[in-house]
Amino acid sequence: DAFMPIGQKIYKRGMNLHVATSHQIFEETFGVSPYICALVWPHLSRTVDLQEGSMPHHLLWSLLFMKHYMTENVLCAMLGGVDPKTLRKWVWYFIDSIADMMDKQLV
Repeated sequence: DAFMPIGQKIYKRGMNLHVATSHQIFEETFGVSPYICALVWPHLSRTVDLQEGSMPHHLLWSLLFMKHYMTENVLCAMLGGVDPKTLRKWVWYFIDSIADMMDKQLV
């Protein structure tokens, strides 16, 4: 679960939680399990030409946005003051990349 510590940094909950609780919070926050994120990341790398600078936390930003559909300012604040332009760049890049990956998987 390489995505678990990244998610925990985003939702600011410590590593000392019970494993089941950590997974529940992760799924409630991002809409999928860390296991699914770990499966999607290499699929994206293989099926979509990931942009230089793409990082796993950018994928989580996109999942967070899709799960909760917060305003840009609220999401930026939740993510510790991320610049709105940076947030917009990566959120929409990964939403489009996931869609492209799904198209390629279904064909």
